[in-house]
Amino acid sequence: MMDTSRLLASEKYWLKRARVRLAMVADAAPELGARVAADGSVLADIRVEDGLIRALLPAGSAPCCCRGVDLEGACVLPLEAGGSLRAGGPADLLIDRGAERRLVLRGGAISTEGCDLEVACCCTPGGALE
Repeated sequence: MMDTSRLLASEKYWLKRARVRLAMVADAAPELGARVAADGSVLADIRVEDGLIRALLPAGSAPCCCRGVDLEGACVLPLEAGGSLRAGGPADLLIDRGAERRLVLRGGAISTEGCDLEVACCCTPGGALE
């Protein structure tokens, strides 16, 4: 098992099964909005590469053999107030699992600022961020 903090410091990985608000996804592909929950959120796989979001796909679309972290439905939000999640946009993200468990990513790498979520394990393809 690989340390997730090392994975998130790498240049290419997937955030798998991330819960995102469809309203925050710029240019949402029709297939991403196919399974919208009552609160307006969807599960998505987010490709982070070289500090940018490279792709937002429906959950389960990321290649199973690619390195990634299974967020198990944790919310992913843009750090910038009023920001959006979009391909080509910065991977400045907040991963929020509730109950004071947050992880801040700046340029796709873990930032200690605002971070109180312990990073435990990664998946290729299964596992969880705890």
